[in-house]
Amino acid sequence: MKNLCRHIALGGTFDILHDGHKKLLACAFETGQKITIGITTDEFSAKLGLCLAQNQNMRKRCLYKFLRKLDLLNRVQLVFIEDIYGPTISDKSYQALVVSKQTLHNALNINKKRRQLGLPKLAIVTIPLVRAYDGKIISSSRIRSGEIDTFGNSYQKMLVKIAGRRLADEVRKKLKKPFGKIVKADKVLCGKPNIITVGDVSTLMFNSLKIPRKLSIVDFLTERKRLYGSLYDIGFTFQNPNVIVKNPSGQISKSLILAISKLLKSTQSDQVILVDGEEDLATICAIMLAPIPSTVFYGQPEKGLVMVEVDIEAKNRLCRLLGLS
Repeated sequence: MKNLCRHIALGGTFDILHDGHKKLLACAFETGQKITIGITTDEFSAKLGLCLAQNQNMRKRCLYKFLRKLDLLNRVQLVFIEDIYGPTISDKSYQALVVSKQTLHNALNINKKRRQLGLPKLAIVTIPLVRAYDGKIISSSRIRSGEIDTFGNSYQKMLVKIAGRRLADEVRKKLKKPFGKIVKADKVLCGKPNIITVGDVSTLMFNSLKIPRKLSIVDFLTERKRLYGSLYDIGFTFQNPNVIVKNPSGQISKSLILAISKLLKSTQSDQVILVDGEEDLATICAIMLAPIPSTVFYGQPEKGLVMVEVDIEAKNRLCRLLGLS
């Protein structure tokens, strides 16, 4: 470590730790002996107009866990910051800042402030932005939208890879177990973010409770028997769904993937997909394509109503189960 700076700083939100964050951290440890990492507080993030998926303590825990896995905790200090400066304008031991091209302006403002305070200018190490599958940058906002994973892969493209194929029996067996919590249908569920219901019985429950949703996916079948003849029978006050798609039993069709993706990106609410076939596996698409945070509800035979709180861990767990990661 002879040629490394003694003490460097970097900062960020670190919301849903992704490959862009990891490259920034790797550069920091290649540049400095001791690294202070500033994590924006929830209050500061709100002032910046950011709507984050994780609160400050969760973001700190995820960062701590990642650094512990790499055995780097002995070289790092994690602090919360209330502005772009953090401790860099009061601690004389800093020698450099590590930033991305997006946050270079913050580094320049820090040096400007240091000059005003009679402190020496810090060296600035700028790293290039990490790109996703489409050449655009990997960002927490794209991950929160349900567009990409933390490595920059497209969830939609991952699903299309398994479209039109019957899932392996082992996978189907695992999916028969509840993927989330068994809950009681109650008005209190109204407070959940971006609600998506999959299945006629689940959708009927929410309609009877007058709980608004982002999206409902139905097929007029219950346990493979046709019980309903129209959306009116499931409690809707309108007759026509937003889209009708074909989806064979035991498969996920490409048309179903594209329909769910399109409607989840829409600004509209209370949208409906009517499946010609079976919608059982639509839950997979809903979890993977939904923005973070969202809540997916579906019925599990002999179990009841299952609630899946969509976060990055739920998406990762599903990708591993499907062999997509």
